[in-house]
Amino acid sequence: MLTKLKPISGISFGYSDGKNEARQPNFESLFYDGSGYYRTLRNDPLKYLVVGRKGTGKTILVRYFMKKMQEEKILFQNLLLLEILQAKS
Repeated sequence: MLTKLKPISGISFGYSDGKNEARQPNFESLFYDGSGYYRTLRNDPLKYLVVGRKGTGKTILVRYFMKKMQEEKILFQNLLLLEILQAKS
């Protein structure tokens, strides 16, 4: 039995640029970090320059780092607030 193929117009390949792709709520799922490489890079005191040809993913990589750093900043602030509240009671 042959399976009917979906027309190519029905397949989503995402946006053509990282700025718009990063607006998708699930864009973080595009990144695999099983070895904790991104966290290691973020904690490294050295600064990095992201370079590459057009369309290689520079923008979305930077947006991913920014989102992860913001999430951890919020987590740290919440933990600090909890610690202060516990100390007062």
